[in-house]
Amino acid sequence: MIFYNLRESLSRKVAGKPVQVEFAEYPCDVWEDPKFIDHANVSFKKVHFEPITAKAILVKKAKLTDYIQPGIIGYRKKPLVSGKLKSILEITGNQGLQFHRSPVIYQGNEIEDYWVLNPFLLDMDTIDFSKARVYVMERTVTKVEQLPIVNFKDYEREKKAVDDRGYPYSIYIENVHILDGTTSDFLILEKVQGGVMYLASERLKQHLEAEGITGIEFQPCNLSLNEWLAQGGPREKLYGKI
Repeated sequence: MIFYNLRESLSRKVAGKPVQVEFAEYPCDVWEDPKFIDHANVSFKKVHFEPITAKAILVKKAKLTDYIQPGIIGYRKKPLVSGKLKSILEITGNQGLQFHRSPVIYQGNEIEDYWVLNPFLLDMDTIDFSKARVYVMERTVTKVEQLPIVNFKDYEREKKAVDDRGYPYSIYIENVHILDGTTSDFLILEKVQGGVMYLASERLKQHLEAEGITGIEFQPCNLSLNEWLAQGGPREKLYGKI
């Protein structure tokens, strides 16, 4: 089954402005409050309280879409989704998702039905490591070595070894393929380009398109960002020039 990385729309027709959010309102000290959504106690963890969230402010020329990747404090590696998209993702059966209300400010009005997705379980065991390339990175920019990984057990072992080495080393996965027989329609991966990938199956992609969900471009997960964005490349053929 083909899986697609959910990427924010770069089309001005769809998003208005490719960078939809540059600022947000914060109701607390984002560095000190342990209940803030990006705090280490909350981020990518299952919580049993309602975290403090930000209010994303859409820039003047941006359009309000169902899927937004603010990329600022309050949304680090986490997408912002409409209530409509939240309802669809909830019925995919993925048990590792929590959504927390995070209103957006659009044209001076506060829109309540928006949610920040804070996953707490990852789907690394769905990666076909026999097709992937896994590297040790130094300061996230320099490939030190490629690791001999062919399955998830190898990955767990090598990741622990890299984690034990500590900063500035980390593990990084390229050329992501998903194992045949994977039944979940919505997957979340880490240690990949962009830090985290939110992946939709072909079935979920078609459903999102049929429901008119806006703000998403579907990048095949095995393509690098450079391959995807290359002039005359696959993104341009599907969605037009940036």
